[in-house]
Amino acid sequence: MKKRILATIALLTLIIVSAQRLSLAQSAPSGSGFRISPVRQELSLAPGTSRTVEIAVENITSAPITAHAIVNDFVADSSEKGEPKLVLDTSTPPGSTSFRGLVKSIPDLTLAVKERKIIKVSLTVPPNGASGGYYGAIRFAPVSTDNQNQVSLSASVGTLYLITVPGNITEKLGIESLSVSRHGKAGSFFLTSPDNVSVRLKNTGNIHVKPFGKIAIKNSQGKSVSDVEVNPAPTQDARGNVLPNSIRRFDTAVKSHFGLGHYSVTANIAYGSSGSALLSAKTSFWIVPLWLIITVGVLLVLIILVIVFLLFRRKKRRYKQRTL
Repeated sequence: MKKRILATIALLTLIIVSAQRLSLAQSAPSGSGFRISPVRQELSLAPGTSRTVEIAVENITSAPITAHAIVNDFVADSSEKGEPKLVLDTSTPPGSTSFRGLVKSIPDLTLAVKERKIIKVSLTVPPNGASGGYYGAIRFAPVSTDNQNQVSLSASVGTLYLITVPGNITEKLGIESLSVSRHGKAGSFFLTSPDNVSVRLKNTGNIHVKPFGKIAIKNSQGKSVSDVEVNPAPTQDARGNVLPNSIRRFDTAVKSHFGLGHYSVTANIAYGSSGSALLSAKTSFWIVPLWLIITVGVLLVLIILVIVFLLFRRKKRRYKQRTL
């Protein structure tokens, strides 16, 4: 009897605890809990000047929430797709071109349910600030309700900033490679038409650049069979950037059909604040259809068999002559 009572009490306790956990899980905000705008800003700040930028932060959850601002630098990640990689280590002092060094402290912000507020952030470049690009993000993450100093860094959203400090600016871009591929595999010989052309651009300057241009594919007679645009966008400002000390790969789909033959590929890329800096690279590829390879293979096999047969007949004839 006592065992039944203890088992019943344990079961009821488990049900109550599970119900409490479920209730807490349902009331907790999902994700970061914020909607941020703008998502990206590009600004120019001269040394010794300041500028105030505005960030709209909205609570999209069904509970009040406190937003904590986190400032990070970012660099280009190693995927060569132009994705930013946050520098999460903030223990070291900001470098000469660190975005963290430009941002004044940002107080925590409490938002009611569905409330939207504008945060004003001050960016200041010191009088001796280095020329070039400063890249960083201002993120917002919810502060834990249990501990106001505990911030959920894994669930955050924010605004990316690309800051140009005028002065000794160096715009330097080079073409690392130009290639043609099909289903992600690059090469110079294809059984059928390639579906992608890629150009990899390396920035060795101290400022981000927005390259643009075209890649022309011509047949062996010099006739253009396909023209594809590199880094297309409705406006120059909307084009993708190549950050300093990084390589970015621009992939462009090729939809034209190519028959048997040899084709040349020429990339002409422009960049720079005036678009006057020009780059050029060339490569080529062959299209050799599978049916042609099979046909040639069958013909070679037939030729070899004929040769073997003729040699055998000749050898047999000589043998008969010797026996006579």
